[in-house]
Amino acid sequence: MSSTNTLFRATRAASSNSASTHLSAAEATGRCSPHTRSGYRTGTTQEMRTPISWSSCRIESREGIENVEEIAYVEGVDVLFIGPFDLCKFMNVPFGSEEHEAAIQRVLQAAMTAGKGAAIFRSDGETANKRLGQGFDMASTCTDAAAVIAQFRREYQAARGSTTSKSGSVY
Repeated sequence: MSSTNTLFRATRAASSNSASTHLSAAEATGRCSPHTRSGYRTGTTQEMRTPISWSSCRIESREGIENVEEIAYVEGVDVLFIGPFDLCKFMNVPFGSEEHEAAIQRVLQAAMTAGKGAAIFRSDGETANKRLGQGFDMASTCTDAAAVIAQFRREYQAARGSTTSKSGSVY
């Protein structure tokens, strides 16, 4: 997940390892995307350029779900990351079905029990907020493709003289 579309609460996502490539939870808390909602701290421009190193393990298959408790305790893995779209595809279950949601919750619980971070890919802010409320430490707020398409649409409308367009660079 890119930092430009991710909410990041690092209280559990940062490794407690004191090696120089890792930050403690206290050091990493609040270092997040400049595109965060109220209540989430952001870092300064310089802090945003400071590398934060952590290791994640993607859980996107039935085999991953079946072994997630063991995976969560692997030394060096800081975050369990769920790709829910791939997960339902590889589990051969409908997106949002009971079995799909149970698998997502199993990953979340395994991460919390092991003291690891939990991350999930989401395609909109509303469901990202829901997942953060459930205890996930990180959730994307849109897909890169959707963000690009939306910006092209706004700029196209602006070029045509649309008064409803909210054009302008975000950088």
